[in-house]
Amino acid sequence: MTDISKYKNVSLSHKTYEMLDKIREDYGDCINKATFSILTAGGHIKVHKGLENIHSKYIRCHIPVIIPEHKRDELYLEVNGDKVYWTETWGFDNQTHHTAKNKTPYHRLIFLIDISRKALNLPAKRKVNLPFIRRLGKIIFRRGVDLN
Repeated sequence: MTDISKYKNVSLSHKTYEMLDKIREDYGDCINKATFSILTAGGHIKVHKGLENIHSKYIRCHIPVIIPEHKRDELYLEVNGDKVYWTETWGFDNQTHHTAKNKTPYHRLIFLIDISRKALNLPAKRKVNLPFIRRLGKIIFRRGVDLN
């Protein structure tokens, strides 16, 4: 087990470090990112793709921590046109366009963890090679575009 005494706020996050160490013990060094995410009351995260996972080597897992009571379309993540409600832990390739909305008067808190496809026994995502100009054009045209 890793010595966590060097980290800040250990007393507040001891269970989190225990969980991450357990994952590392069972699956090796398979975690790219692990953090908490707050979606504020009335918040909206615009349509985007994960910049830190451009080769789709990881699956972004959402673990609900504090989910306020809400009506169905008040609090959700939309991935590639499908709405997902934070009622259970789930994961997706964050290279897929996604957006999140919280229309409630309360904050939502989840724990995000990127776990390698290999650790989850998922095949590598097929690489698509586009000429540089086509890739650049796609990047330029996507900026500021709300796909909803």
